[in-house]
Amino acid sequence: MEPHTQVTTDDLRQLLGAGPTARLVLVEGHLSIDLGTDNGDGLVVVTREELADSIRDDLGDRALAEQAAISNSDIRLRGA
Repeated sequence: MEPHTQVTTDDLRQLLGAGPTARLVLVEGHLSIDLGTDNGDGLVVVTREELADSIRDDLGDRALAEQAAISNSDIRLRGA
């Protein structure tokens, strides 16, 4: 994953393909996928479980784009 600060549909697809405890985190201005084994550094944007619950079985571009927009809004609201 290249360093970036905006959540993309690709980020969310990678998160869904990661382990059950995976989460998308923002660390020092860059997004990354944490497999849930780290000590919790960074801001948790969304967990794999939360994402799976919110999109259910809809893995289409539109559903993922909506979730990416929600995550980006959440990041801004948190002041990150």
